[in-house]
Amino acid sequence: MQHALRTLPAEREWRAPAKERERERSSQIGVKTQGRVRTRRVYLAFLLVLFLLSALLFLVAALNVTISQKGYRLRQLEEEIHREKKAQESLRLEVAKLESPARIERIARQNLGMILPSVTELVGAGGKGVLSKGP
Repeated sequence: MQHALRTLPAEREWRAPAKERERERSSQIGVKTQGRVRTRRVYLAFLLVLFLLSALLFLVAALNVTISQKGYRLRQLEEEIHREKKAQESLRLEVAKLESPARIERIARQNLGMILPSVTELVGAGGKGVLSKGP
């Protein structure tokens, strides 16, 4: 019986290459699978880096556009401030002309028919009036 359980040398040679082939195949499959996983990871890492760089580039472009728009608006506001300062100065000159006593006296005499009084009455603290002659 022991002879029946024993394998023949030729049978061992036939089984040995099959087992070795199976081991090689499984190791090759593992290598291929590991290689595919590694390739996939490298590909995904590349895509992630590419996406991040694209997002960064987009952000830089958007910031440049915003900075340009703000610079243009700033120039507009500075020009408007300059125009308003000129207008303010011109209004101050006009107010000074309109407030001049000589102008007010001229308008009072010519348009309103007013004259300077000949006698001026001054009232003191006691309530009695003091008369004085005008110019």
